[in-house]
Amino acid sequence: MDKNDKDNEDDKRTKEKVSDFEKELEDIISDTSFDDKLEEMGLKKPSKEEFLQEELAEKDEEIAKLKTEIANRDKKVEELQTEVQQLKELAKSANRQRERLQEKFNQQSERKIQKFIKEHYLPTVDSLENALQYITGEQDIEGIKGILTNCYNELAAVGIVKIEAKGQKFDPEYHDALAVGSDKDKEDNTILSVQETGYKNENTGELVRPAKVIVNKHS
Repeated sequence: MDKNDKDNEDDKRTKEKVSDFEKELEDIISDTSFDDKLEEMGLKKPSKEEFLQEELAEKDEEIAKLKTEIANRDKKVEELQTEVQQLKELAKSANRQRERLQEKFNQQSERKIQKFIKEHYLPTVDSLENALQYITGEQDIEGIKGILTNCYNELAAVGIVKIEAKGQKFDPEYHDALAVGSDKDKEDNTILSVQETGYKNENTGELVRPAKVIVNKHS
């Protein structure tokens, strides 16, 4: 056998091997295909619609979980908002209580101050006012008037002011009638003179001491 015949023989054998291999490969592919394997396992390949439905079911489940989480968060937010509102109400109540206590404290403090002024300060002022009726020296009079002015200013600094009386209509809320007089030139119930100066709290209108007065009465 010459060289060409030998080469031809080798080519033929190679082609047969390739053919055999291709056939064997096809058999392997056929035997290991997805559908055959599913059938061997007793399963059925899902259709496209079934596959999409399964995907949708999974998504629906995820959405349901998310909705539950959102609902829980909304509930928590609502609970927190309720707590915040309750805290605000408590704060308002505490502020109202503090304001009432402060007002009560202020009133008690003012009453204590007024009591001290009435019992210890005003008698001194009365004495100075009475002294003006008996002192004749101009220099002494001016000195006492200066002291009285300072006293009135100190009283005004804490809200205590004199009650207007002389020439005013008698007001039983602020005036205490010691006696009656008669002056035909003045209207009935007009205050003719003041025997003791009265004082009130100009901030609250509360009476500290009534003015003791003589009231005009026509017979």
